Amino acid sequence: MTTPVTPTAPARHLPLPGTYNVRDVGGYQTRDGRVVRWRTLLRGDSLHRLSEEGQAYLIGAGLRTIVDLRRDEELATAPNVFVASDRVRYLQVSLSPNPIVANDRAEIEPDGLARTYRAIVDGRQAELLAVLRDLARLDAFPALVHCTAGKDRTGIVVALLLALVRVDHVTIAEDYALSATYLTDEYFTDARARAEAAGRDWAQYQHLLGCPAELMRTTLADIEERFGGVEAYLRQVGLIDDEFQALRSALLDER
Repeated sequence: MTTPVTPTAPARHLPLPGTYNVRDVGGYQTRDGRVVRWRTLLRGDSLHRLSEEGQAYLIGAGLRTIVDLRRDEELATAPNVFVASDRVRYLQVSLSPNPIVANDRAEIEPDGLARTYRAIVDGRQAELLAVLRDLARLDAFPALVHCTAGKDRTGIVVALLLALVRVDHVTIAEDYALSATYLTDEYFTDARARAEAAGRDWAQYQHLLGCPAELMRTTLADIEERFGGVEAYLRQVGLIDDEFQALRSALLDER
């Protein structure tokens, strides 16, 4: 008779029907010896097709806040299932660069995503502050932050939060790169249909769906070089001591 194996940690990927890339960022160790709480901060792709079963799972798991980082045009064609929920707080803050880099041919160059990430860091500071300030509210967590693929705009917000609680850059970059595991052929088929409907050349556009760890390491190194690190950057953006403390208290276990 086989003895059942008891998992040592919750599953990181949540295979919720209607999604591809919903993940838990719990379990990561910080540089000062603490651990990010499980089932507290989730990251994901678009929730417009999330099944009723998936919605019930998240609500049953205590979900309190949804942060939707997509543009109004994305919401119009793929509305979030929680937008009118009376069980979950829904916040929409567009984190797309302005002008939208996706409409600029420069984005399809090899360093297009790096430019996009830098444009978010430099040009969407008020929006980033709005997101982090909302998550610093009492009882904001558990929270799920998402965009369309769950890797770019979501990747920036999650990277800032993990760096804020002192997770090292290598771990943050590895978490970012995990999206490649779950954005599989089915997702690429959907992405190609969206790209072609928007008049984009798929052969040039598809490389934007990559998420190499080095890209996030480069983004964090750029913040380090230009601002003195993520904490200094977020202080410049406007985050205050009480909000730093609230986020750390919510995201880190008590040990």
